[in-house]
Amino acid sequence: MVTITLHKVHILPMVTKEGLQRLDLEYTCSRSCHLILEVFRRETPVLRENIALLGGKGRRAVLLPEPEEDFEALFQLTDREGNILSRLETLWTRARRRTMYVVLSSHMDIGLHESQYIQRKHSADQVDGAKKCCDETAHRPAEDRYRCMLEGSWAWNNYAPERGEEAAREIIEDYIKQDRIGLGCGIAGNHFQTFGLEELCRSAYERRRLKEKWGVEGATLFAIDINGLPVSMIQPYAEAGVKNLIFAPNHWNPLPSTVWPMDMTDPGCYLNPNASGGGTRVDVRYDSDLPMVFYWEGIGGQRLLVWASTQYGYGATPFGLEPGMKLVPETVPRMEAAMAKSLPLLEEKYPYDVWLMCCYTDNQDPDLEVTNSIQAWNAKWAWPKLRTTANPDTVFQTLREKHDHLIPVLRGEMTGGWYQHPLSAPELLAQKFQTDRNLSTAEKWSAVAASLDENYGYPAEDFRRAWDHLLFNDEHSYGTSGYQGRRVYETWLQHRDWIDRAEATARKEGSAALKSIAGKIAATEHGLALFNPTAQSREAAVYTEDGRYVLATVPPFGYRVVKDSQLLPFEKA
Repeated sequence: MVTITLHKVHILPMVTKEGLQRLDLEYTCSRSCHLILEVFRRETPVLRENIALLGGKGRRAVLLPEPEEDFEALFQLTDREGNILSRLETLWTRARRRTMYVVLSSHMDIGLHESQYIQRKHSADQVDGAKKCCDETAHRPAEDRYRCMLEGSWAWNNYAPERGEEAAREIIEDYIKQDRIGLGCGIAGNHFQTFGLEELCRSAYERRRLKEKWGVEGATLFAIDINGLPVSMIQPYAEAGVKNLIFAPNHWNPLPSTVWPMDMTDPGCYLNPNASGGGTRVDVRYDSDLPMVFYWEGIGGQRLLVWASTQYGYGATPFGLEPGMKLVPETVPRMEAAMAKSLPLLEEKYPYDVWLMCCYTDNQDPDLEVTNSIQAWNAKWAWPKLRTTANPDTVFQTLREKHDHLIPVLRGEMTGGWYQHPLSAPELLAQKFQTDRNLSTAEKWSAVAASLDENYGYPAEDFRRAWDHLLFNDEHSYGTSGYQGRRVYETWLQHRDWIDRAEATARKEGSAALKSIAGKIAATEHGLALFNPTAQSREAAVYTEDGRYVLATVPPFGYRVVKDSQLLPFEKA
């Protein structure tokens, strides 16, 4: 006689189009056999199914009609003669009506894998490829159509110069505003911790610029392929109108951690935080004690709603989706197996009706592979429903409206571990920080000059371009790239050229502004006008080009005129 023990019945939130819910029976059986599965509700038989089990320890999926409401169910296995072999009681719950949104894109490091000018061309090609994929799936049901996101303005702002203003307006009106192609309200995968104070604030201007020039008003910032974020970024971004942040980190480092073991069986374990054990500790995992969805609160109380994905290339692998996958007969069964494993953990920690995950790689050309797999899944399964998204703002809003009371609040730094990247080029980093300070000072004096002199033209466009040059330098490919030869030299040449151009703007415009302001100061004889742009009184020694000096105290936000007769000769020791 066969002996069997029914250890557990896994009630999964998976329902077919025919209304059949998937349940997995976890068991130990003395040999392979055919049995009868019966389900009772308060001693009343609910259903009866013939099933086959393999010998040994196993897990057997069955599809049973979903109940109309949750109930305590008795699951019973009997042989053909009616002998009861094993019984188990468990709560049979109806499946959550969850929609899982998949973000498709193409991650472009500004100068890592390829030089910046190549990335510029690729970003324009990406938009054209996305347009083509959108058109090819326009006839499908809404949940089966191709949609994608552009991570930020670096990917988008290259399009008009490459294809022309008219073509760009067509993309805006027919694709971006129609929720077919989305546009993140940041710049790129920036190293926010290397921003100077003014530069950090300027990086948050991007959302307003997209609204003013293109009429696109998004509220979601993408922080992709980095592994840390500073708490200082919350206030300027929140005040700029950013509400949401998609964080898809990469825990790559040359040496794996010796403290946290890496799960070598996890796909992409050297890059994927879900595997743990990377050279940096990025605790974005489905089994982590820290949440993947949370309000991130800054020092002043401002908040961003963060949705973390386990790396952008492997964000959807726990559920059977991966970039470049091919739709073959085994695709949906593989997705089903992955869903059966991951959905219970998702259900336990994140009882939300929506979920968001990234699924794309570096420099990926738009294709329909993932979208076709989603279509095949939706043809069989009603829940969970899969679909791509072009505007994650709506997903975040659904989360707020339905589950705001369940979202935890976290405070503090998201400690990064890639500080060797910017620090590997200390000369460029120091020059960039100095230019950051000089550029903000020049802009202050330009604003003063414009208010005092009606003939002075405020160089807004020159300043905008100069800040762009600095912001492009803080993208995370700055510093070490792991490559050799021409691509490295070209990348660093472009970095230095951008910084030099920003510094030249600071010198030129700062000098012009001070000259304009000095021209408004009445003086009885030739001398020096000393300005103090800070909130504190400053005392300093000022040296002239002809070898004289003066010790002068300048009031806060003010100036002082030093006459030639007050300058003293300076003799070097």
